[in-house]
Amino acid sequence: MTDRRGDVVATLFPFADGVSAKKRPALICAGPWRVTSTIEVCWVVMITTTILKGWPGDLKVPDPTTAGLPVPSIIRTLKLACIDTRNITRTIGTLDKATLAAVQRNIQKRLRG
Repeated sequence: MTDRRGDVVATLFPFADGVSAKKRPALICAGPWRVTSTIEVCWVVMITTTILKGWPGDLKVPDPTTAGLPVPSIIRTLKLACIDTRNITRTIGTLDKATLAAVQRNIQKRLRG
């Protein structure tokens, strides 16, 4: 995998039910890590256009064009998933360093409880 932290990718993102998934943009926030000779995983954060229903930790994507997003979007830092990198269909953009740092801080804050 050539994608890295800060890349915005198109991938299958799992629903909370653990059964279904939807193709959507996501931000790579950690990884990738090789699990076996054929499996590699990374952590991604959900990107959504559902701005009206704000969640704690939501961050606005300041430049949707650079991130490869067609419309204003937010990064929903409470929606973190570990995915198989084979489910990434393409890289669509990159997140700016300041917003990526804010994403990392929000995730670390939640991990600390």
